[in-house]
Amino acid sequence: MQQYQAGKTLWDWLNLLGVLGIPVAVAFGSLWFTAQQSKTQDAENEDNQRERALQEYIDKISDLLLNHNLRGSTLSIDSELVIIGSEIKLDKEVQTIARARTLTVLSNLDGKRKKNVLQFLYELGLLDRSNPIISLEGADLSRVTPTMFGVLEIDLPNADLSGANLVGANFQESDLSRANLFGANLLGAIFFGAYLIEADLAEANIGGANFRFARLRGANFRGAIGTTPEQLAQAKSLEGTTMPDGSTIERPGTASSFASQVLAIWQKEGRLKRP
Repeated sequence: MQQYQAGKTLWDWLNLLGVLGIPVAVAFGSLWFTAQQSKTQDAENEDNQRERALQEYIDKISDLLLNHNLRGSTLSIDSELVIIGSEIKLDKEVQTIARARTLTVLSNLDGKRKKNVLQFLYELGLLDRSNPIISLEGADLSRVTPTMFGVLEIDLPNADLSGANLVGANFQESDLSRANLFGANLLGAIFFGAYLIEADLAEANIGGANFRFARLRGANFRGAIGTTPEQLAQAKSLEGTTMPDGSTIERPGTASSFASQVLAIWQKEGRLKRP
């Protein structure tokens, strides 16, 4: 009889634990579901904020163009109200405001919307390489897709392109001096005649990239992948450039180092007089 009672008591305890475990499991499940909903909601809110920021930026730049002479064109009109000519007279104050707003919005947008900003400015003629009305020097263009750059033909000195997917991008003769290209995917990119002076290309994928006649003085290629001595040997200048293995033209180190292989190519081509 006592054994039966003991067994029954143990069984009762197990039943009790099972009953108590159900609401605990439900509570944990509810907490997890709520957390997932919160993450989704936060992501949607962030996306909505970025979209609002983009639309507000477009509205503000449009206002500067239409109402504050951002483009700088002025018309010459005679006494009979006939247009007899025009001239470009830029308002530096308005330009400064436009540039500040551009840099600010780019730092807060995702790659897709950054592309929209570039397209918007390009189609308005505000990024002309010879005389840009809005300079993108120092702009945060990280995570921008590559399709824009071949079309835009713009200069991006000091720009942040770190981690950007720039496969096949065309930077021919572009000024990318001191640009941050750390970890960028530059597979097959074109830097023909480009200025990459003191640019940071550390850990970037530059397989198949074209550096013919590029100015690479002081550039950092440490840890870059996919590159060959033949690629960098095409450059116009490599003074102070850090090779993928850390060697330099000035201090090539061992005969098998990257810099030594570049020098060997130059020697074969008769280029050692202008490293």
